[in-house]
Amino acid sequence: MEKNELRGLKVWTLVDARGEPCPAPLLEVKRAIKKVPLGKILEVRVSDPAAPDDIRIWARKAGYECLGSLSAKGYERLFIARKK
Repeated sequence: MEKNELRGLKVWTLVDARGEPCPAPLLEVKRAIKKVPLGKILEVRVSDPAAPDDIRIWARKAGYECLGSLSAKGYERLFIARKK
């Protein structure tokens, strides 16, 4: 998705894992995604530099869709759509 489209997304819930080292952000995402209704979006905020790639890889393998990410000051915002 384009950056402007990501900024306008309506997210169902937010996982704020800033300041948490890996693997904590991924574990929080795994717990949270189970509560997200089908077709809805989970936003994840992470500051650990390894977390975005770990979450993207996991989402793809688990059958979810990573719609993209936005960089913010000191952290990354990822958007995961629940497709299953």
